[in-house]
Amino acid sequence: MKVYIASPFFNEEQLERVKTIEKLLTSHDVEYFSPRRDTCVKPDSSDKERKLAFSDNLEAIRSSHFIIAVTDGKDVGTMFEAGYAFAEHVPILYFAETLGDRPFNLMLAMSGYFRICKSREQLDKSIFNISNAASFDEYAMQAEKEKSFEGEIE
Repeated sequence: MKVYIASPFFNEEQLERVKTIEKLLTSHDVEYFSPRRDTCVKPDSSDKERKLAFSDNLEAIRSSHFIIAVTDGKDVGTMFEAGYAFAEHVPILYFAETLGDRPFNLMLAMSGYFRICKSREQLDKSIFNISNAASFDEYAMQAEKEKSFEGEIE
């Protein structure tokens, strides 16, 4: 199983969050692609480096079983990755650690394949359940039938 991590990593809080996700996936023996680690480009990268990183990220999304998209910080790159995954029929698991009881975005709520995780414990449990399912496809089909966002929408 392979997972794509769509997450900002531009400040200490974001970096700590994405490293935690990487550790959770590793602890469940789940292979992952993390742009932070696998295709990070610097602001002064050449056009060739930027194009390569962009195409590598898109290919990694397409070849993943699902993506984990971090909504904290409302990063536009992460939202692009989630939209691309949805268009490519790659299931999305949203991680909204700082959402609390506030409303969630309608487009994200409707595009998420799995229930939205609001805590690291929920995320860990979801990764465990997905990685230990007898069949990812069967698990995903069941999740699609059961999915619904419980809470207020903005």
